Amino acid sequence: MLYSKTLNVRARWIAASKRPTKIAILCLWLLTMTNPVDAAVKRPFPAKNQLPLTPMSFCSGEPKLAAKLKQDIKPELKLLCDGTQATALFSEMLTTAYNGTNGINYKPIKVGQSTLAGWVDVNVAYSMRLKKSAVNALRAEEAINSPQNPYPGPELKIKFVTETPTTMENDADTAFKLTQLTVRDSGNRRFNDTSVHTLKLYRLVPNNFDFLLAARTLDKETALFKRAVILRAAMTDPVDPQYSIITTIMNFTISDQADQADRVEDIFVAYIRGDIVNVFKFHQK
Repeated sequence: MLYSKTLNVRARWIAASKRPTKIAILCLWLLTMTNPVDAAVKRPFPAKNQLPLTPMSFCSGEPKLAAKLKQDIKPELKLLCDGTQATALFSEMLTTAYNGTNGINYKPIKVGQSTLAGWVDVNVAYSMRLKKSAVNALRAEEAINSPQNPYPGPELKIKFVTETPTTMENDADTAFKLTQLTVRDSGNRRFNDTSVHTLKLYRLVPNNFDFLLAARTLDKETALFKRAVILRAAMTDPVDPQYSIITTIMNFTISDQADQADRVEDIFVAYIRGDIVNVFKFHQK
């Protein structure tokens, strides 16, 4: 039953995006193959639960989401929503989103030496306005569509692959496992780190695709990462519903690589700045 429910939810994401992903198409095919009688029955989707396109509407779903979360993202989620109230940071991100011509509103929350000895904190926020629905904007979170995969930096190189969808935990609309390879090669400072992450996609409001959240979390601490959380909050633009505004929170706690804290901070901040420009350009296609 849970398997069938999971595929039903994925079908709704596909219907909302009108551009099915390879993985979602496979899921629908499996549903047809495993239950052909059931698949032949047409089930109309529930009517859309319409809400004003405001950050308050986004955050109205935060308490229910927080209550069922299996991912450890509450500290990052609190940067967007304080209960049902939108934070000043979230409101600012929605009104100053990068659109390709204005300045990038890159907001350092905490960047520097961690209170944990041997670690560096890189916690930032930024936003962008895209001429795509919120659903289509978040499709880039799947590794097969990501503009930053692989990331071929001069010193830092990152590549990740999407694994078979993970077991659903009845908390999200869909979920994936990602395996990431992070390589640094600079003089005598070299590392080769493999980490596993969970990516989940959530609707903040039932039967509504105007308020969405993608959350990526680290499954297990590695030699390089103690914490690695990326939230992308997607909301339909209240000015023009053909657009969406994506607010990203990145929160990493990274090994300082034998007291090279400043350098580690620099290369990961460069990656984040590249993410802003590359993701925006990717979505112009």
